[in-house]
Amino acid sequence: MPLFSYSLVPLVALLGLKPAVVRLGIALWGCADLVAMSLLAGLTLGLPGAAVAALLGAVSPWHQGYSRFAQEVMTAPATIDAAMVCFFLWLRRKRDSWLMLSALLFAFHLFLLDHQSIRPRDGRIAGGAARERPNSIMVSRRR
Repeated sequence: MPLFSYSLVPLVALLGLKPAVVRLGIALWGCADLVAMSLLAGLTLGLPGAAVAALLGAVSPWHQGYSRFAQEVMTAPATIDAAMVCFFLWLRRKRDSWLMLSALLFAFHLFLLDHQSIRPRDGRIAGGAARERPNSIMVSRRR
């Protein structure tokens, strides 16, 4: 969550605080994710795999939904894909700078989550809270 907010600061400073500016920021995160996804597929599957990954990522309803509606969860796959690209580049080229960049991007990923939304509101662990709840599936019967 903080990384997404901090990444919007330069755009808001240049263009002002408007909904379109926030959407532009998340669209840039979505484009960065598509580029990183294509590079990752290119490193592991070759050029045909990169083309297929770019096509599937561009038409994926989840990727479009996260990018189009300006949801900050789009930063998580972008940083993970970029970290994996750096890791695979380290495996190929054996330069320590790629490994350090990969570790840095994985560390940034820890700052993307809103930890309050992961924990249940009443403080219990999620598994216990789910077991204590009565059956929430309602079956309607026609008469």
